[in-house]
Amino acid sequence: MSAYGCRSMWGTLERVLVRRPLAEDAARWREHGWHAPPDVSAAQAEHEALCLLLEEAGADVVVS
Repeated sequence: MSAYGCRSMWGTLERVLVRRPLAEDAARWREHGWHAPPDVSAAQAEHEALCLLLEEAGADVVVS
């Protein structure tokens, strides 16, 4: 069994791999097809809030 992947759409979420929003990615917003430059600090705050929610739900959050 692999460490990541989805074998069920309804089972318990045990481990989640996430990637932090990076300023260097935001600088390339046109290349990513985004409609406007993102607010990096807001994206990072949302990311942290998501990680906390996932942890509170019992998931092991792995940040890369």
